[in-house]
Amino acid sequence: WQWLGRVSYAAGTELQEEHRARVLDGDASAECLLLLEHDPVITLGRRGDEAHVLASVEDLARRGHDVVRTGALVQGGDPRWPAVGARVGALVAAGECAQGVLFCYTGTGVSMAANKVRGVRAALCHDAETAAGARRWNDANVLVMSLRSTSAGEAREMLDAWFAAPTGDAEDAEMVQMLDHQGTALDQGTALDP
Repeated sequence: WQWLGRVSYAAGTELQEEHRARVLDGDASAECLLLLEHDPVITLGRRGDEAHVLASVEDLARRGHDVVRTGALVQGGDPRWPAVGARVGALVAAGECAQGVLFCYTGTGVSMAANKVRGVRAALCHDAETAAGARRWNDANVLVMSLRSTSAGEAREMLDAWFAAPTGDAEDAEMVQMLDHQGTALDQGTALDP
């Protein structure tokens, strides 16, 4: 194994790809475990034209986050809202990204798509207080904003509140566990108590 220390998400991904290529080329010296740590990664997805995105990659980077682009933010990415929501949800649920930020015309569709992924708690927010509450009380891990009804200033305020929100208390954690249990029970076909 090889300890690389703290590197950016992009540098870690690049090192992984380089090692993979060397292994596939038969380089036995490349067959080692790379250990590293990186700052939290935020995945940003949107449906539609890039000109309508209210929280830019640069804004999130200024906040200290590495950003993984999805949907219409990447060349060849699927810009349709079910695909964008599912992709962001999958990255967050797999632990590849600590949190997600989604934009869509109303925000409803990408919220529903992201919430189909087990472990995702996407919250469609329209103001800073709702964004802070979603993080604190619901342990939301994907912030969703409407392109139709959110100004650039409101988006910045929501991001500020989202990232500054304190962790909820024991009762909040219990409610999140209850929510997770409901998803498991429904998957197993178990009826929930009214």
